This record gives sequence, structure tokens and C-alpha cells, in this order.
Amino acid sequence: MAARVAGAKHVVLTEQDELLRLMHVNLAANADVLRLPGGQELGEDTDDNGSIVARPLSWGVQQTNEYLQQYPDEKVDVVLSCDCIYEPLYGTSWRALAQTMELLCLANPKCVVLMGVERRNQDGIDKFLAFVDEETKLECTLDEQTVGTNNNRLEVYYLGLPSSFSE
Repeated sequence: MAARVAGAKHVVLTEQDELLRLMHVNLAANADVLRLPGGQELGEDTDDNGSIVARPLSWGVQQTNEYLQQYPDEKVDVVLSCDCIYEPLYGTSWRALAQTMELLCLANPKCVVLMGVERRNQDGIDKFLAFVDEETKLECTLDEQTVGTNNNRLEVYYLGLPSSFSE
């Protein structure tokens, strides 16, 4: 939703299928902030106002390929990922996340990923970064670093295919 507020015209929010209902409730509750005119259905595209939609997407090769086949005309330009890696809570789902990021970038070589993480003990982020480096075609660079709550480091990474770094 932040991308829409910041000016993105067409926004697709993804989440696991069982959480989509809650996402639709949140979108409806924030329709004014998201600049959706009264009566406009979420996801309806208008020339003046663009669109914002919520769609199911679980991470992984099969799920992402199915998503890309279902929406072949929908080019993903930017992926925003925030606090999606934390092994004590999410286990090693970071592997599937990396695969999803790679497939989205391969579908549109200009696609970039901005990933924000909070560094915590045993967070799995170093494993994710090693996996990206060794097992995917993506390049990853640390773009920003600061200190957050509880003195934990907050980091923003830029990921994409090598061609996306040169443009």
C-alpha cells in the first residue's frame, strides 16, 4: 500500500491465499488514502486513478510459475519485501522467497527487488544472501543500513539480474 501512496499507479499486493480476505478488508478501509474513488472496485483500472489489487502468491518455483502464467500481461517492475526473513518464525522459507524473486526478475529483466530486513540473532539472512549468491542469477547489494529498535540493524538490499544494475 505504501507504493500506491508514494505514487505508483498500478500496485499488486500478494499474500498467501488464507490472508487475502484480511488484505481486502485493509484495502477497503484505506480506500481514501489509496486514492480510490467511491464505488470503484478494488482492482478496477481507470485511466486517471490506476489500480491496486490483492492476489494470492505463495513463494516457490511452482507457485510463482503458476502466478506468472495466470497473469502473463502483468509485468512486475518493482518488488518490495519487508521483514520476510526470520528463521525462528518462518523457518527456511527464505529459499522459496529467493526463488520467487529470481523468477519475477527473469520474467522482466528490468525488475528490481528492494528488501528491508531487521537483523536479529539467528535470523537466517546470511543464509538467504549466500543462497542468492550461489543458487540464483540475482545480484544483491547492501544499499542502506541504520539502527532500529532494540539496537537491531535495519538493512535494505537491492536485488536484480546483473542487467538491472547497469541501467
